[in-house]
This record gives sequence, structure tokens and C-alpha cells, in this order.
Amino acid sequence: LFFEIAAMAVRNETIRKSYSEDAFMGIEMAARGIACQQRAGLVRPDADPRTLAIAIITIFSGMRSLAIAGVDKEELRARWIEIGRILLGLPGDRRHS
Repeated sequence: LFFEIAAMAVRNETIRKSYSEDAFMGIEMAARGIACQQRAGLVRPDADPRTLAIAIITIFSGMRSLAIAGVDKEELRARWIEIGRILLGLPGDRRHS
């Protein structure tokens, strides 16, 4: 459904506006969450929260595409955790089972 809506947004101004507004709200919410985690000392303080938010959302979208294409979900899960650890500056190997 996600990709169908994205495809329709290219051709339909109403859908594009709604899709864009939703994406903007998602970025804003993620950036605020990251900034909060930075203030708490849980996320690297040297990165712009909005930049991190856009990077994470973009990578998630790509991972979703890979999952739809049939890439092993456990592989994607492991890479998602490692990417998040690297981007957010989390120490060590934090495995989530």
C-alpha cells in the first residue's frame, strides 16, 4: 500500500499534498525524539537531529523495499540495528532479541 500511495502521489496533487504533510510530520516527530534523546545523553550530541531523522526514515524506506523484494528479514533486522547504532552513536553491540 505504501508504494501504491507513493506512486499515486506523483500523479495526484491532493494525494501528494497529504503524503508530503505526513512525511513532514514524521520527520518533525523523529527529530524531536532524537533531540530529546540527545539532551538525555543517550544519542550522539554532535549530529543535527533533523539530519538524523531524515537519514533514519530514508534508510527505513529502503529496508522496507528490500523486505518486499524478499531479502531475509533476519538479515535486514540485524543490519537495521547496526545502522541505528552507528548513526545514533550508541556504544558496543546492543543485541535486541
